[in-house]
This record gives sequence, C-alpha cells and structure tokens, in this order.
Amino acid sequence: MKPIPVYVVTGFLGNGKTTFINSILPTRPAGAAVVQIERGRCTAACSEILSLPPVTAENAKGTAFLLEQFGRERRPSEVWIEWNGMSPFAALEKIFSRKAVREMYDLKEILFVATPRFCLHMLGATGEAVYGQLVQADRFIMTGHDKGEYKKAVQLIRAVRPDIPVTPLQEAVSGKMSKVIAKRPLHIGATAVTIGIVLLAAVYAFVITDGDPATGNWRLALSFWTATLLQALPFLVVGIVAASLLQLVLSPAFLERSLRKNHFTGTAAALAGAFLFPVCDCAAVPVFRSLVAARVPVSTALAFMLAGPLINPVVLVSTYVAFAGNMEIFLWRTVGGIAAVLFISLTFFAYTDLDGISGGKIPLFPGDTLDGGNTNNVIRLILHGRREFLRMAPYVLAGTFLSSLFQVYGSTLLQDFGIWPSAILMIPLMLLIAFFLSVCSTADAMVARNFSAHIPTAGIIAFLLFGPMMDLKNFLLLRALFPKAFVYRLAATTFCICAFIAAMYALMTGGGLR
Repeated sequence: MKPIPVYVVTGFLGNGKTTFINSILPTRPAGAAVVQIERGRCTAACSEILSLPPVTAENAKGTAFLLEQFGRERRPSEVWIEWNGMSPFAALEKIFSRKAVREMYDLKEILFVATPRFCLHMLGATGEAVYGQLVQADRFIMTGHDKGEYKKAVQLIRAVRPDIPVTPLQEAVSGKMSKVIAKRPLHIGATAVTIGIVLLAAVYAFVITDGDPATGNWRLALSFWTATLLQALPFLVVGIVAASLLQLVLSPAFLERSLRKNHFTGTAAALAGAFLFPVCDCAAVPVFRSLVAARVPVSTALAFMLAGPLINPVVLVSTYVAFAGNMEIFLWRTVGGIAAVLFISLTFFAYTDLDGISGGKIPLFPGDTLDGGNTNNVIRLILHGRREFLRMAPYVLAGTFLSSLFQVYGSTLLQDFGIWPSAILMIPLMLLIAFFLSVCSTADAMVARNFSAHIPTAGIIAFLLFGPMMDLKNFLLLRALFPKAFVYRLAATTFCICAFIAAMYALMTGGGLR
C-alpha cells in the first residue's frame, strides 16, 4: 500500500493557516483531507476533516492511533495537517516516528505560515515552540501584503533560517506553485557545500596533474585556495561546536540580567560574555536586537554584539595560527578590537532612539533549544552544528577563493590602478574590502593572511577589525531590523574608529609596511 502524502501547515494562531489550506486545496488532487490539530478562526473547506486536540506527551500515542485509523478507513489522496502554533514540533516528530503512522503516511513538506506583522512584532515573544516550527519548516508562506513590512520580515526570517524559501501566499496557491509543493526543497546551503566540495576535489586533481605554463597562475591561486580552506574550515567547525556546547550549559537569561546592570558593570559583563559566548558575526545582529528588546542599554548591547566576533577564543586562536604567531598582529587585533568596541559603545552611551523596540526577540542561539526539553542534547548539538556549518560554508568557500585570486593577481591589480602600498592610503581600501569580503570571524584571519603579501600590515589590521563588526550581510540585516539613522551612524562610527586604530598602528610603527 502506497503511503499517503502529508503536508504540515504550522505557525501561530490567526496568521492564515486555514486560509492557506482552503486556498490551495482546489489546486490539489481530488480526495484530499484536512486534520485540524488547532481549531482556527475559520473552517476548513474540505469534506474530509479530522479534528484532534493539541498534542501533549500524554495523548501523543492516542493521536498517532487516530491518525493511523483515519488513513486506513478514509484513504485520502493526501492529508493537510493544521498544526497548533504553541505545540513543540518534537510532539509531531514523536507521532510520525511510530511505526504504524510511518507506514501509513509519507511526510512531504512542512510549511510555516505567518504575516509580516507577526514576524516583526511577535516572533520570539510567543514562546519557543514557534521557533522550533520555523527551524524545522521547509518553506515559509507569507500571508501579508504590506511591501515595507514584507521586506523587513523576510530579513528577520533569514536571521533564523537563511536557507528557507519564502513564498507569498498568492504565489503559493497558484497552480504552478502547488506542483512544486510535492517534495521537500533541497536547501541551498547543502547544495552549495556539496558542489563546492566536488569542485574542490576536481580542482585539486587538476592542480597536481596539469603542467601547462599558461595556466600556472591559476594553478597557484587554486593551490592557495585549497591550503586556505584546509586551515579555515577546522576553525569554523570548532567555533560552531563551541557555540553549541556553551548554549547547552549557559543561560542567555543570566547574561541579559548581567547586562541590564549599570553601564560600567554591564559593559564589563558584555566583554566577558562576548568571550564566553562565541557568537559568530552572522548571529550577532539578531542577538543585539534580542538584548535591546530585553531592555539592555544600547551601548552595552552594542559592546556584546561587536566584541563577540572579535575576542572569542576561537577567533583569537585562528588569528595566532594564521599569522604564524605574529604577536604584533595578534595583539593589535585583540587589544585594538577591545578599544574599538569600547569607543563605539561609548558614542552610544546616551542613545535612546531604540527604546521603543519590543517583541521580535530572537534567542541568543536561534533554534537550539526549540525541540522540546526531552530532546537529546547530543542530537540538538548535531542538528545545530550541521545547520550552522551549511549556513556559513558557502561564504567561506567564496571568500577564500577571492582572497586566493588576490594573493596571485593582487600586485598586478594594485600597479594597474596606480595604488601603491602606502599604509595610510590602504586602510580605507581594506575597510571597504572587509565590508564586502569578510566571510566569518572564525575564518577571516586566513583570508586576511592571503592579502598580506601585497597589503601593508596596517591595512590587514583594518580588515581584521572592521569585517567582523560591519560587513555587507550584517549591514543589510541591521537595515531591516533598525531605523536607518541608527544603522548609518553605527556604520560610519565603526568605519572611522577602525580606520583610526589602524592609522595609529601605521604611525607608531613607522608606516607598518610589512
């Protein structure tokens, strides 16, 4: 007997789950059924409906039996489950892990349905169950129409799930789209990593076997790329594992309470927390929003956001290793980074324009504690690590490749454009390069080392300071979540202070030409 396809529609109450199901059913095969585990504000437009109470640990077995019995007696062409927005997703996984249900049904896709306004104002303020559903979802269906809110909501969703496809309701219920909703989408992170690994293997084979002098520079660049990746990826993995492990034992609530104290102790706690919580620069912005929403002073929350990607242990070790124990670069990045963070946060000491931000809180480590308290910690660690690695690996692949090309062709490019390696002149250029090319704070030291053959040390320090604090992806996320005036002020302040510290290095060392 062929298993019955199942599609799970989840999300918070009142966000349009039943409306979405009613809109898409006419485009689906005849004989579809609806299982309502949450009674919505409107009725499902379907002749075959099974209503069930919210699933708990006590009734999960009985719910699984009712689902199996429903499929055996009614034999629908497919089943659409309207899942309760406040129920942990682990409960649904428990139901579908039972042998009878697994043999009766084939879980095809999980769709998260919400309005832009819910994402901006309520996401994170309704408990962790909603986050668990979003982390497990295969597609996001946006039911709102406001273009401004839609764009900001998509940016917020990307902070939690960068790989999830976001589809407007009108497109999702079209006949063409309904055919797409027939199997789980292949997430771009896994695709990019898989393709990258295959290409890297092919490239490596080419590098060691081809001897054509005409391709010598390309072989050299690809050799640098391979070597840089082999050094960068272990630090990326260690950083992800460390963040996952610490999340299991340290309480974000404790950190929030520590940061809400007076500015002096709060800033000290922010620096200590930045060292203990190795938050990647990609997660720093949603963490900052979470802290501000928890009434942490802006200057203190900024200190945590900016220092986290700069002074955590993995970044410190990767910097030391990348530059072969060069203590000058190591100390200027570490001490100079702390000084930059303190100066930047000090300029926002009396800033109050973000005081109205509320709701939309994102956990320090989105999705890590979302599968329910009974989930095995080892499984949570593996799931988080896999998700974060697939999210970051494409950036590392691209960034190390571009930096390897610069290592081979950089000198020629600088001469062609008339740019000479003056320490002071190279600082703003490297700040701009860091903005566009910084990939991940745990791996960017390896990228910076590739520039060091043609760029003065002052420019390298500027790259190492500015990239983790303000790169393109962080800027776009800040623009989506905060007022323009705040974002532009923060970007300009960070740029100027990082340039000042790098210039001080150049002046104190006589130019910093190597």
